[in-house]
Amino acid sequence: MKVKIIFMALILFSFIACGDEKENKEETNTEKVEKEVKFDKLIKFSLNIHKSDTPLEIKRISEDNKNLEITNNDKIVMFNFFTTWCPPCIAEIPYLNNLAQKYGENIRIIGVLLEEKTSEEIDKFISENNINYEIATGENAFTFLKILGEINGIPYIALYDSEGKNINNYLGAVYQEMIDIDIQKVIK
Repeated sequence: MKVKIIFMALILFSFIACGDEKENKEETNTEKVEKEVKFDKLIKFSLNIHKSDTPLEIKRISEDNKNLEITNNDKIVMFNFFTTWCPPCIAEIPYLNNLAQKYGENIRIIGVLLEEKTSEEIDKFISENNINYEIATGENAFTFLKILGEINGIPYIALYDSEGKNINNYLGAVYQEMIDIDIQKVIK
């Protein structure tokens, strides 16, 4: 039953994304530049952060899926979508650890786990890989991936500035320096 509900939710979100993409294609480049960020999708859902009582709450997303409104956020936010069985995902962990250490209180790195694992399995993975950033788990991790749309591989990183504007997205394993350059452009 649970699988059917998740499947139906994913289908629903795919139709929403398809409809928005069609509208965006009809706009000219000039209109896109002049257009203000329009937060017309009230999505309000939470990402459960492993071993935390405080979930990350995403309140709204812009109609082009490029801007997020995150509750109580004043930091750069990086979402790293990954699985525990993916070699490129595991290879990125030291880079993400370095960025978390380098930028400290200016950035919030959240690994978004795209598989169902027990709390013990997640603890073991975190320990074995010396992860020093947050890990989001649960069904809403899949929902969030679907809302962002057209992500067809992992690892996948979505980088947002402190106001929720999408800075860049990275598909596949990337070097720390590439992400570091984008972070430096928006750090305040």
